[in-house]
Amino acid sequence: MRLVYVKALLAHVGRSLKVRRAVLSLLVLLSIAIFYHLSSPDYMTSILIQFIAKDVDSRVKIPFHEWKQCVEKNISEYRNDSNKLWWNLCKGVTLCEKHPFMARLEILDFRNSDEIKRHIPSLQEKPSIIVTLGIGKDTAAEKAVRKVLPKGSLFYGADPMQEVNEDLFNKLGTYFPFAVKAKSQNSIANVLFNGSYVTRRVMHIDLAYFLTEIIGHKIYDDLWIDAEGAEYELFPYFYRGGKLDQHGITLCQFNMEVHWPNDARKKLFRDFILKILEDNRYAFFRPVQARHMRLYFLNFSDRHCVSKYIFRKTT
Repeated sequence: MRLVYVKALLAHVGRSLKVRRAVLSLLVLLSIAIFYHLSSPDYMTSILIQFIAKDVDSRVKIPFHEWKQCVEKNISEYRNDSNKLWWNLCKGVTLCEKHPFMARLEILDFRNSDEIKRHIPSLQEKPSIIVTLGIGKDTAAEKAVRKVLPKGSLFYGADPMQEVNEDLFNKLGTYFPFAVKAKSQNSIANVLFNGSYVTRRVMHIDLAYFLTEIIGHKIYDDLWIDAEGAEYELFPYFYRGGKLDQHGITLCQFNMEVHWPNDARKKLFRDFILKILEDNRYAFFRPVQARHMRLYFLNFSDRHCVSKYIFRKTT
């Protein structure tokens, strides 16, 4: 009886071992497949970023979160209504700029013929890198900000209309004859031609590729975005784990003009604002709204940016 039991037990163990070996082999193959899928640089960078604490530099943590709580309180009733958020965001943001720490930020105005760019002058002597997306035949703001930048600062500008823009911008820095958006392709864009905006088929270059491969820097001091509607598809680039993070690109400041939205774009804008707040990286200031909306963003998370533009030992 015992012999029969032992034989049965050994047979069961044998079958179990075969099953285990089969399962183990399957797991090994699956692990190899997953490894090759996950080992792409962009994917791994994105995953690592998700595990990085979503918070600001410790030196400015308290004022940032006080500002954030202020904004969230002021827009709380509009969180689920993208139309009302579009029309009421400016008031809420402006009220929060009165916070003592934020009010002391030296956000300066630099005027073009029809708009204002914002920039905080550097607290250090390291050269700055300024990029303009959409020159619009007007470099008055770039000329003005150049006067307050450290020596050796660099300017880069992109606009698909070479007439006027090329000559104007080459006096300041490096000009590129294409538009910038979320995908490299030849497609339709709104461009300034003979004093009015018209649609033209022009070459577009992906923003991350432009900053990484064409200009070739990793840290940018200010990005001035007037993309004539292409900004909507760029929103995810600025999120934690987004395409700029995946390419190791840091923005210390950026200005964005958000062009007149339809209902679908208002929802995209609402999602953008709420995600920026959730990410605990950028605070935004100086809202200006008419047909379009302009906002200025400042990086409170990156240590280099905080040291160069925000933190003073006296604060």
